[in-house]
Amino acid sequence: KKEGESDEQLFGKVQNAASKILSSILHDYSRFNVLTIDAFFQLLLRNLARELNLGASFLLEIESETPIEMAVRQFLQDKTKSQDVSDALMSLQTKNLLEEKVNWDIRQSLFDFAKKMLNTEQYLAVADHLFEDSTSTDLLKEIKNKLNEKKNEIDSEVTTKIETWKTLIVGNEPKDGRNAYQQFSDRMNHQRIWEILDSKSVRGCLDGTKSLATKGKSYTTFCEENEEKIVGQMQDVIAFLEKYSSIYFAIECVLENFDKLYLVKGISNTLNELNRLNNIFLLSYTNIVLSTMIKDGDAPFLFEKIGGRIHHVMIDEFQDTSMLQWQCFKVLINEIVASKNSSGLLVGDVKQAIYRWRNSDWKILQNIETQFDAQNVDVISLDTNYRSYDNVIDFNNELFAVAILENENLKNKNLDLTSIYNGIRQKKTGKSGGFAQVMIFENQENDNKEIFD
Repeated sequence: KKEGESDEQLFGKVQNAASKILSSILHDYSRFNVLTIDAFFQLLLRNLARELNLGASFLLEIESETPIEMAVRQFLQDKTKSQDVSDALMSLQTKNLLEEKVNWDIRQSLFDFAKKMLNTEQYLAVADHLFEDSTSTDLLKEIKNKLNEKKNEIDSEVTTKIETWKTLIVGNEPKDGRNAYQQFSDRMNHQRIWEILDSKSVRGCLDGTKSLATKGKSYTTFCEENEEKIVGQMQDVIAFLEKYSSIYFAIECVLENFDKLYLVKGISNTLNELNRLNNIFLLSYTNIVLSTMIKDGDAPFLFEKIGGRIHHVMIDEFQDTSMLQWQCFKVLINEIVASKNSSGLLVGDVKQAIYRWRNSDWKILQNIETQFDAQNVDVISLDTNYRSYDNVIDFNNELFAVAILENENLKNKNLDLTSIYNGIRQKKTGKSGGFAQVMIFENQENDNKEIFD
């Protein structure tokens, strides 16, 4: 909208431009295509069947669950497993038994993990290089041993601190109460010690806003007479837990899935072999295949396969684009806009991308102007909500205002979303009314149906 231009004039210009565009589309309809991202990549894939050693009548499998299930079954039934694979399976099985899991059968947990990894672009991008030879296998085994050593070292220190605390309070163990002394003592064991970091009573005691113990308890006098020693040990434990909590839980997370990661490599190889024998190509593998071809310098050839006649491209819901998809699209858009009378338009809402729908990466759209070098990029923020009623817009504005404040907590976890929510307030158009309601549901355990029975 130009300065001094009325809404009526702007509306007339838009209406006139829309009429011309509609006329152009209708008179040259064969050159107008509307495709989903998946359909676009399928088009490329069909045209690349020969280069990918796929038969002309190959089956493009949209859902990967059934092929992965078959691969897990065949992998576990394979009697030619290496000793390393057998050891990993035994380790996983033993771990399940020691943890007294309800379902000790490892097939279901292997399937769940394999399904997650083989549909994750970050894993697929490095899958071919994992455990590819004995050297890398030995290196990963060494890493596992180092992680176990570090975990045992922390556990040993935890044991020492627990014993020191028990020695200090012997004969004065709290049986009741919700004060700092009771909560700290209750959590001083291997199962709950890390929960101390979440205790408001303990934190309050250390910063002076809450008392150490409640008056009138059997242990009150002991706490009053030994407060300096007790608080000193509490501070020592808190400092230790804060120093090692991130490291400890990261190690636990890695070790939890280490054997599974090793086994998924074998499942992946089995899956690839089954797909080859049955002339199947998984849709989820399309992004990694195309991005690899582009990295290898085959971009011009790749887009020649789709005719090389695209002059204008618009990608809607761009926030759902993954990094691998963007590597393909970026080359395509550069090829297009480098031509005369061509253009590219990306439409999306970066706030929706934080949910990581289909491996989407919010940083792509948030920093879109840095993705292109030669072309001018205009970033236009649509700050007026024409669709919703005023009450809904007011609710959204208030909600995101709170989200910005909550971001202060996320900064401590190396996740700064401030740039997403800055300038997020929407303008209203005077549509009075609308209704927004918030309902809080208690967390319920998922009742997932198991495939392996």
